[in-house]
Amino acid sequence: AGAQIIAKEMDVADYRTDMIFATKATNASGDAVTNRMIIRHNGRVGIGTTSPSYTFHVVDEDARIIAEDGSSGIQGGLKVGDNAGNVGTFTNSNFNIVSNDTARIHVASGGNIGIRTTSPEATLDIRQDNANNSFGLVVGADVSATSLTNDVRKFTRIGMHHYHNAEEHV
Repeated sequence: AGAQIIAKEMDVADYRTDMIFATKATNASGDAVTNRMIIRHNGRVGIGTTSPSYTFHVVDEDARIIAEDGSSGIQGGLKVGDNAGNVGTFTNSNFNIVSNDTARIHVASGGNIGIRTTSPEATLDIRQDNANNSFGLVVGADVSATSLTNDVRKFTRIGMHHYHNAEEHV
C-alpha cells in the first residue's frame, strides 16, 4: 500500500492508542512507508516526530507553519530555520501585531514600523491616539514619582511638549 492510517496500541497494559499517518516516498514496490504524522493518545500532534513534546510539534530542517490567503496569496506564519525563530509574513506583505482584532504594531513590507498607525512615515513612527493627533515616546522609569522633582526624575519625552510646571515650556 502507498499510504496508511494506522491505529496502534502503544501500551498493551492500558490500551492507549495512537493514530499514525504514513506515506511512501517512492513508487517502487517493496519500499516501506514512512510515518509522517502522529496523533498521540494524549492529544499531542507530531509532524516529523513520533514523540511530540507539545500540543502541536513540527520537526523539519526548515520547519514552517504557514497560513495563506487564497485570494491574495499572502503567506504568514511561523518559521524556524537559519539559526532563528521567525514570525511574520513570507511574501512581500505587511505584518501586524494585533489585540482585540486591531493592529497595534505594524511592520510595513518596506521595513518601517508603526505603533498605533498602519501607515508609518519613518523607520519608527509612534502615534498617540488623541484629539490633537500628537505623538510621543516616554523613555525611563518612575515617571509618576511624587517624592522627586521633575528636574531629577530620570526620563525623557520625545515628540511632545513637557512642562516643569504650568508656566514654563522645556
